[in-house]
Amino acid sequence: ALSVTTVAADTTAPTISAINSTPNDTGVTITWTTNEASDSQISYGPTTSYGTTSILNATLVTSHSVTVTGLTSGTLYHFKVTSKDASTNSDSSTDQTFTTTTPTPACLNAVTNPADARDVWA
Repeated sequence: ALSVTTVAADTTAPTISAINSTPNDTGVTITWTTNEASDSQISYGPTTSYGTTSILNATLVTSHSVTVTGLTSGTLYHFKVTSKDASTNSDSSTDQTFTTTTPTPACLNAVTNPADARDVWA
């Protein structure tokens, strides 16, 4: 006897949640989760038009992480995350933002009270 099993096609895009951004002065790591295994990519830039897309990480996972470098310090960036499952169903997040940090000045011996300044010349 021949048995035939019909499998319903996956037509549902991954659900994106728990988006988090961790910026530093020249980059950011963006993480998110999906309810099914899917790839990882972000679009980012100075406006909601983005302008730059990260390299696609085609590994199908539910915990996603994308790191971008070469950004300008102290700058607001817009981004959205996109994930596509094995059946090519894709979803993107709404617009998100992060601001890169400003580097700490190299001088850590700042005088905060002028009375503490000492004349070291002999």
